[in-house]
Amino acid sequence: MIAAAKNNLNKDETKDRLSNEQRRSLKRIIKEGEDWLQANPDEEAEVYNDKNKDLQQSLAPLLTDQKSKMNMDKEDDEDNDDDDDDDVDDDEFGET
Repeated sequence: MIAAAKNNLNKDETKDRLSNEQRRSLKRIIKEGEDWLQANPDEEAEVYNDKNKDLQQSLAPLLTDQKSKMNMDKEDDEDNDDDDDDDVDDDEFGET
């Protein structure tokens, strides 16, 4: 999960949608998770699962905000479509 969050954070589309403060917060959370993993290589699976849940809860508000912005942008793009997807030549109907 940490690797996926880190990769997502480095994508241009993610960089464009997050504020600098949000990116710093995400980087800090990811770094803390990486540090914890390196410091605790021999933990029980249950401990890893608990830590994973903690990380998800920490990342969720920022990632949810980013996802909602992406959805709003997508809806705006769809609203701006000319809805001319019918593959019919408008000239046949006297329209240009």
